[in-house]
Amino acid sequence: MKAKYTAVWGITGIQLAPEDGDLELINDPGRGVRAVLTLDLDRYTLHGDRAAALGAMILDFIFRGIPWPDDIEDGIAAWVEQIRAERKQKLGNTPALVITMEAESELEFLEADHCRENESFVLCLDAVDKDTIRERFRPAVTAAVNAVILSIENIETMRKVHDSVVFERPDGKPVYALTSHGTASLSILKPIPTGIEKTTINYYMLLSADSQLQRVQQLLRAAQETREDRLRAFLAAWAALEILINKLFPEYERHFFERLLGEEPQAALRTFLERIRDVMEDKYSLNEKFAASAVQLAPNEADRDLETMKEVKRIRDRLFHGEQVAEDALPADQALYLARKYLHLHLEASAARSGQQAP
Repeated sequence: MKAKYTAVWGITGIQLAPEDGDLELINDPGRGVRAVLTLDLDRYTLHGDRAAALGAMILDFIFRGIPWPDDIEDGIAAWVEQIRAERKQKLGNTPALVITMEAESELEFLEADHCRENESFVLCLDAVDKDTIRERFRPAVTAAVNAVILSIENIETMRKVHDSVVFERPDGKPVYALTSHGTASLSILKPIPTGIEKTTINYYMLLSADSQLQRVQQLLRAAQETREDRLRAFLAAWAALEILINKLFPEYERHFFERLLGEEPQAALRTFLERIRDVMEDKYSLNEKFAASAVQLAPNEADRDLETMKEVKRIRDRLFHGEQVAEDALPADQALYLARKYLHLHLEASAARSGQQAP
């Protein structure tokens, strides 16, 4: 059985005239890779769009109670039209870079109980993990993308608008393998908290007055504004978290040792603790700095948050050391959660210490 991966990016900064037709940039039969610049990308995404349409129909049926169409092909066609219209709206008249990769797949799942066949396609639910295919193709596809970037210096932005893996039986019939863990996120709408106006103005006054954390604030905003771009959101959220920890640690280290000393410390105890601070000054890891602040700001949740911090940093280290980390696996939400939480806890603690009104 053949596996085919298709990824499409809209590209700004270059122009492709309609009369020029498609511009083939890469054709590597040995690896099964092809890269094309086109203004007519729909013919490259047919089966990916049809698979996405089927997935949308199934979700509508399960979660919204929308009846299954009498004619499945009519239902698919309607959804494909909607998918393509939304994509066209995003792209406008910009050219699209289409990269496809085909290879024989060792995965054999057509005999699974989750597969059903009709005249035009085979549908399989939760029968295969397509991420294994993406990981297998990733190096060659990445090389193709970077080859285009290096070759066309006028490229300004690249925005991915399509990503699909479909299969093909030896007789040519397409196989649409859907999984229940898609990449969509679930939003739970919650009512606005009571008294939000007072809380907001209090936070505003505290943030406006805190010149030491301006960069943290900028990065938090960037992380929130780029949530749809997983990599950018993670990098911004991690930077905000790391800077925040390093900014807060000296203050909370001092508070920690002041508690150990008490109100009337013995000279010997002071000497001993000051020696510990001097020796450890440049030896604390980031996780240890986080723990020192967390245990004071959120004592009942510090252990749990420290475990989250360790996991976020572990994946950050893998990414920064050049290991392969799927963008969907980047813990952007966890990093953003920790940065937001400990910024507002610090602001509240600082306000309480200074006698200001806390949010």
